[in-house]
Formats: sequence, structure tokens, C-alpha cells
Amino acid sequence: MKIRPPIYSIKMTACSFLLDKSVFEKTNEKELCEFVKSHAIILPETLFYECYTSSELPDKKFLKRLYKLVKSGAHVTYQLMQIIAYEGNSLSPCTCIINYSKTNSLHTKGFREEKTISKTKIDEKKKDRSKMAQGIKNLASTIAQKLNNPDYIKEMRRLNLSRKERFCKWAELTDKNDIHNLATESFRKYATDPERFCLSPEWLSWHWAKLLFAMAYEYSYLKLTSTSPKDEDERAEHDLMDIEYLTFLAKCDALLTEDKKLQDLAEVAFPNKKGYSSIQEIHV
Repeated sequence: MKIRPPIYSIKMTACSFLLDKSVFEKTNEKELCEFVKSHAIILPETLFYECYTSSELPDKKFLKRLYKLVKSGAHVTYQLMQIIAYEGNSLSPCTCIINYSKTNSLHTKGFREEKTISKTKIDEKKKDRSKMAQGIKNLASTIAQKLNNPDYIKEMRRLNLSRKERFCKWAELTDKNDIHNLATESFRKYATDPERFCLSPEWLSWHWAKLLFAMAYEYSYLKLTSTSPKDEDERAEHDLMDIEYLTFLAKCDALLTEDKKLQDLAEVAFPNKKGYSSIQEIHV
């Protein structure tokens, strides 16, 4: 992957809102564009991926809406793995997730919908995310072997925790590990000097690694308690996108989502961040 360092020269001083697909999709377009004009709205690369792979892609509905939001003043992020690669190459933490160059290009040139991304490219992106989702399940199998203790399983079943409560436990378990080592093992191919890579929560790779392992704990629990969903592959890919949103949230002030599961995970991962289910909840 060609590494293009993020542009850090422009700083956003306003409260920044990370927009997810549920609010993007369900909010009145005109109201959303007006909201964007007076607020710092971040469009994560994951949102673009969801729009490109949507079953409604042929009518260009979501692409046109994305373009209108950018024209109204919304900002586009780098791809998450671009940022991880940058951190590994530069051995310094990401201080800004916004791709100003791409944002400006889309603002002035538009999407050129029919040429923006080919079906081949979409298939490649789907394949990459499928591999990453499989990676979570593989990691879960390794963790399950370590947790395969009858007393532990009995205790977890006895507690009958909700998914949010379980994720809180998984975050605590992950924190007991060396996050630096977890990230180094996960992103070794990107780190030019592993000893100087991902040293604190200032690094986006730190949050990405922590969330990946926390989700892997969840899958190991489901495996051990024989409660894995029948559509585990599809579920894993959706969960992967959820923790991508959460990783981007590390560099934003608030999350805009109607997705209750994502809201719950955000409250666990970033208890000091604000969450809103609609733009109407936010006072100008």
C-alpha cells in the first residue's frame, strides 16, 4: 500500500461528530446538509464502504447524498489501514484522521459516480474486510483455548451478562494485556521499528488493536458457550465495521448513530465521548 501521510496543518476547533450509516441514511437530506454547514461532521471511510456495497448502489442514492454532504462542508477521513500504515512508517501517532486533500477534491470535482470505484475494486474491498473478519474469528479460537475452563464458562453463564456488559469485561481483560505488544503482533508488517510503534492511547493503532482483541474475546465466549450466531461470517463483518467506527471515534468528540449496539460499544470504549441518535438531539 502506498503511504500518504495525513495532513496535520489544519486543526478543527469545533466539536466534531462522527456520522454513521444509520443517521446518514434516515435523516432528511436537506436537514442533514443544513446541519453539516454549521457543525464539524466527519464521514469515516467505513461509511463510504457501506454506501458502495449497499444493495441500493445502482440508483446512486447514497453516493449523491455523500457528495451533497461534502459540498455542504463535511470532511472525509483516510482509510483506517492507511493511518495504521502511516503510524508504523513514521513511528508517530496520528493527530488528525481527516484527508483534506480528498475532501477538497470531492468538494470541487464531485464523485464522478460511474468512475468513482469499479466493481472489481469493490470486490477487492469486500475480500479484504472478509479476511479481517476471519482474523477476528481466528484470534477468538486462540483465546477460547486459553479460556476453556469449566469454572470460567459456568461463571459467565451464571452471570447472564448483556452484550454491553460482556464487552465491558472484554475491554478490561484486554487492558490487562500489553496493548503495545498486541498492536505490534497485529500490525507487524507496517511497523518499521516495533519497539517505537504504538506506545500509548494517542496512537490510533492502540485503539484498533484493543477493540479487535475485545471483539475476539466476545467471539471466544460465544464459541465456548455454544451461542455463536448461524450467520457468524456476516455478523463478524458487521462487528468489524462497528469497531472501525469506534476506532475513528478516538479522534472525534461525539458519535451520531441510531444503532443501539454501536451506541453500547461506544459507551464502553469511550465513556467520556458523547453519543446522539439524531441531529435533533444536538443544540446549535
